[in-house]
Amino acid sequence: MIHDFNWCPEGVFDEFWEPPADLPAEEFRTYNADTVLLLQDNRQRCFAFGQELSLPILVSHYGPKPIAAAELAWVVKCGERTLLSGKANITDIPCGTLRQIGEVKGTVPQLDKASELLIETSLRESAGGTINRNRWQVWAFPH
Repeated sequence: MIHDFNWCPEGVFDEFWEPPADLPAEEFRTYNADTVLLLQDNRQRCFAFGQELSLPILVSHYGPKPIAAAELAWVVKCGERTLLSGKANITDIPCGTLRQIGEVKGTVPQLDKASELLIETSLRESAGGTINRNRWQVWAFPH
């Protein structure tokens, strides 16, 4: 959407058609481009220490040509500390596709306190150039 509604803040402009002062074009393209990485979180963003994560990563690809070969990489971080990571080789993503290409998997570790975690993903061409990236915040708590 181009602008927010008071019950649905998901646009570029706010309710008064004002652009955000702190939204660089590069960040906007992480969720509004020909190819976008998505996290299927089933409306769960809070996890307990020791809980198993299983969050599918999807790609929405509506670019001008299919993606023949790419690499998906993901990390779960707490601050600068990497807690979990993974990679997957991806082949044959046709145009007009929304499909799962990977999964954030692992056990939420025991941390010192309740913490904000960041899931970062990137999809790179086989030649190394970034197709797109995305990130999401989740939270970890003691039982």
